[in-house]
Amino acid sequence: MSARPSWPFRLVPALDSLRGYGRHDARGDLVAGLTVATVAVPQAMAYALVAGLPVEYGLYTAIVMTAVGAVFDSSRQLINGPTNAISIAVLSAIAIVPAEQRIQAAVLLAFLVGAIQLGITLLRLGDLTRYISHSVIVGFTLGAGTLLVLDQTKNLLGLAAVGDVHDHFLIRFWGSLTAGGGPHPATAAIGLGTIAFVLALRWGKARLGWRLLPDLMIVVALMAGLTAWLGLDQAGVQVVGTIPASLPAFGLPVFDFALMRQLSNGALAIAVLGLLEAVAMAKAIAAVTKQKLNMNQQCLSEGLANLAGSFFHCFPGSGSLTRSAINQQAGGSTQWSGVVSAAAVAVIMLLFAPYAHFIPRAALAGILMVSAYNMVDWGALHYHVRTTHFDAAIVTATAVSAVAISVEFCVMIGVLMSFMLTVP
Repeated sequence: MSARPSWPFRLVPALDSLRGYGRHDARGDLVAGLTVATVAVPQAMAYALVAGLPVEYGLYTAIVMTAVGAVFDSSRQLINGPTNAISIAVLSAIAIVPAEQRIQAAVLLAFLVGAIQLGITLLRLGDLTRYISHSVIVGFTLGAGTLLVLDQTKNLLGLAAVGDVHDHFLIRFWGSLTAGGGPHPATAAIGLGTIAFVLALRWGKARLGWRLLPDLMIVVALMAGLTAWLGLDQAGVQVVGTIPASLPAFGLPVFDFALMRQLSNGALAIAVLGLLEAVAMAKAIAAVTKQKLNMNQQCLSEGLANLAGSFFHCFPGSGSLTRSAINQQAGGSTQWSGVVSAAAVAVIMLLFAPYAHFIPRAALAGILMVSAYNMVDWGALHYHVRTTHFDAAIVTATAVSAVAISVEFCVMIGVLMSFMLTVP
């Protein structure tokens, strides 16, 4: 019987994975990390757009959170960083503050989320996540996917943004549709063309078996090249603009206690949602790899990743469904594939930031539209709606409250209903 690992190896699982680490592991981690990075760059920029932040903050999050989360992860293949679901929740949470304070609020939100998740870890409450029905995640992703489509339609088609950010998603969406002028032809062509190209590449990947083809990076680079070549940015197509070719610098969050009180409800909802999302993905991977997970360690890694990220200008994140699956499929063997991915994103940012100026917002919106569809587990949705009345009620209440009320409220009502209905 093998001896139990000493406390440094239990606290930092990435160190434990180095025992018996061989050439095969190193090759797998290198290939997987570089593959994940090609997906992480366009996704991180798009998710920052969802959260209402400059795109470089998504890249900062994909560097710092991914590296820190990987070092402390119980799961060997989980990739942390910005995600679709959390970005929608961040947008909802920081909508209460003035526009000039939103970056500050997003960074402070990451600190609060990390602190709450560390509190859950210290109280050893991580195992309670097993009593929260998966119906909550299914309902949330359905509602969040709907909100994502409503929020990004204006960027996809070049519609006029109408209304204040404090207005509800539905009000802003209706205002954009009914505003004069209609879609901007060049912007709509870029946005819809992005969706068509992504779907075509994925069809080709499936047919030819090229699983590791970086489809998102290829399409974004193509659309940026077209925009620069045809001068579409001068014809009204909105681009992401200048991205600093520098790594995230250390800086303390601005501890404004009045703002902390305003963000507290959103922080609690995002902390719980982030843990549910990461644990669900880690369990899905472990079911394939047969790895034994430590749920409390998983909660610790999420808390430390968010907390550390707040000191390097990051917004909250969690375990990524897409990037984790790619990491596993590409042969990622240990947590070090996540460190490789973070380093590769940093290198890409330093080398190619000057060329990212021409990336159209419509192209990122197109990527998000595809992600909105893929983030919903349609098989699980069909299963939970048909299995029991309790599951159907949780899915429906969570999804409807996300769209009709708020993202933070939908998470809390889903968790509450889960304890009231599923546990008994």
